[in-house]
Amino acid sequence: MNKFLTFLSLGLLVILGGCTAPPLQYYTFNENNINQQTNRVTQYSETSPTVIITPVTVPDYLDTTDIVTRSNNILHHSVNGRMSSVLSVAITDYITHALSDKNPTLFITNQRQVGLPTSQIMINISHLDVQDLGNQHGMATLEANWSIIPRNEHLPINKQKESFSASGSITNDSSVIKLEQILLNKLINQINKTSLY
Repeated sequence: MNKFLTFLSLGLLVILGGCTAPPLQYYTFNENNINQQTNRVTQYSETSPTVIITPVTVPDYLDTTDIVTRSNNILHHSVNGRMSSVLSVAITDYITHALSDKNPTLFITNQRQVGLPTSQIMINISHLDVQDLGNQHGMATLEANWSIIPRNEHLPINKQKESFSASGSITNDSSVIKLEQILLNKLINQINKTSLY
């Protein structure tokens, strides 16, 4: 009887072990693609303009670690993939890094600093959507508005609004992240076209 119970227990463990889901994979936006220079040197000094990137806002239902795609009006959350941080934090960090890379003479940060910054950049992403078109192909869209607010109150606030789109493979979570990153790069390039301070 004891042998029977032992074999039964082992059999259940094997069955349950075979039914476990694959481990979670964690993703982030790939900052290595921002600039191919391997030895980039910052050129800012103590007197360089300071630009603060305030926390980027995204729609509430997206501000999680879930990787989300949509089929018509149905949202699909990845079972095995997660962002390494909530989306608003990941996007804020990515935009800060990219703008810093493009403007090595400016001190660009998303961290609080002592004293008033030269300017602040406030970014609101009102729409970020990856639509599943079938056959593992997707269409991604991003709508955003942003304001560049100078410290000098006599200077105007630069306000802009833009929408972007991109299409590509969504065969896996990594390809969804890459598609979203393409949109973020388009947004970053548009913001970078204007004076940041």
